Amino acid sequence: MLKGVSSRVKRLREYVFKRGLDFALILNPLNQYYYSGFYALIYSRPIILLISPDESHLIVPALEELHSKEDAQVDHIHVYYEHPEKASEGIDPFGILKRLVSKKGWRRAGIEKDALPLYIYELLRDAGVVEFGDIGSFIAKERLIKDEEELKLIREAGKLVSVGVAESLKVIREGITEVEIDGVGGLALLKYAGDNYPGRRVELFVMSPSGRERSALPHVFSISR
Repeated sequence: MLKGVSSRVKRLREYVFKRGLDFALILNPLNQYYYSGFYALIYSRPIILLISPDESHLIVPALEELHSKEDAQVDHIHVYYEHPEKASEGIDPFGILKRLVSKKGWRRAGIEKDALPLYIYELLRDAGVVEFGDIGSFIAKERLIKDEEELKLIREAGKLVSVGVAESLKVIREGITEVEIDGVGGLALLKYAGDNYPGRRVELFVMSPSGRERSALPHVFSISR
């Protein structure tokens, strides 16, 4: 379980209250994780986080139902379904959002200006929201200041990278392909993570561009050359 969520939510609520807003609508996946401890398996479907002064709501697809109930530090989880067997329980995440906002009587919304699609803006207006205030800049400033747990995770991530890079350097030779280099470093990193951080989620992105032309490219996928 992600530490520090409750204190972050407390500061967000204080800011929302100070701005005279009724709730915060968070759509950016990383910001959702920051304020709920929930990070989806995949973001191919809409996921919505709402935080008011006295409660929090997370709207997720059925694909994430069990995962969210294990990890999300929220008061209420609303699930929408895509298969006929449970269609009667709700198939539209935006319908859930609209009904929730309307039922609560929320009229002033805190939004991430750079993450709010026009159709959700129009939906909120239809639900009764009459005023919008940006909370994105506040969230960005909050995330700039790392707490002790975040600093610890950054150091641990750096250690993992060092393990992977060290093993990759050992196998570099004429004739080896970029993807083979990736495989050696990636495997070493994952084994180290498995041995030292059991039960932790590890995400890995590797690239080993080589040669006169590709070595100078900062962000490219490794290929079988």
